[in-house]
Amino acid sequence: MRQPEKRSYPIPHGTPYYDLPLNMAIGTTLGSILLHFLSFCSPYWLESYPETRSTFLRVGLWSVCFDRFIHPKDNFGIEWTGCYWIFDWNLWNRGIWEWIDPPWFIAVQVLCGLAFISHCVSLVCILFHFLLVGNRHAESSICLGTQAIAALFLLVGLIVFGVKVDDRDWMPRPDHNHLSWSFAFAVLSCFISAISCVFLYFVSNSDEQVERRQYAAVTGHGSQAYAYGQAPSRPPTMSAAGSVYAAGTSRQQQQQPYTMSLHSGFTQQQPYRGY
Repeated sequence: MRQPEKRSYPIPHGTPYYDLPLNMAIGTTLGSILLHFLSFCSPYWLESYPETRSTFLRVGLWSVCFDRFIHPKDNFGIEWTGCYWIFDWNLWNRGIWEWIDPPWFIAVQVLCGLAFISHCVSLVCILFHFLLVGNRHAESSICLGTQAIAALFLLVGLIVFGVKVDDRDWMPRPDHNHLSWSFAFAVLSCFISAISCVFLYFVSNSDEQVERRQYAAVTGHGSQAYAYGQAPSRPPTMSAAGSVYAAGTSRQQQQQPYTMSLHSGFTQQQPYRGY
């Protein structure tokens, strides 16, 4: 007895096998974005130990806090107390900005900013994918790419910050300072973004299989034509009086024409009679 041919079809949406990587991808993507947002906005990348009573308190990507701090190169001996935006005009005017924001720290700000933009794009794509808006394969692929870019930019920025944070030409007494929870959130965001890329890869692969199956069902062509972007094997057609004929061939070489039914919308095959 002949055994029936086994066929493997893509897992449809709504099944537990498909929903597991999708739900994990959504959860890890949202988690990485939330952690990056908290790290991006909070001024706790580097912090001094409270028992040291340091005049430097803490610094983030966009703000710095002092307690009666006097810059050694300030000829006026102005004390700085409180938190300031790094691009504050007073810091710029007194020449302190160049010390607070050296070129390597600007590079960290740029890398983290680009990673945050990539995370925002992935957030939009994952929401569209969840709400069934647009092309699911394109959305999952874009989300995969943006999450990978965000993880890469964050990784480079964190390495640069971790290496240069002990520079004695930057914050005073680096032995009295330590990396704080904002930096830890950035590390977790980078790690979770890498994990989300794994789940998004499976989601994108499943979406591509579903799209191929739908393409084959609509056009009648296999997945190879979809994968390589091949056009249908029939030559271009011309229509006349409701009949469709192959163009670019002689009448003797014409294949059987196809007539479009205006009522049913289906194409019916009719024998070629010649004229």
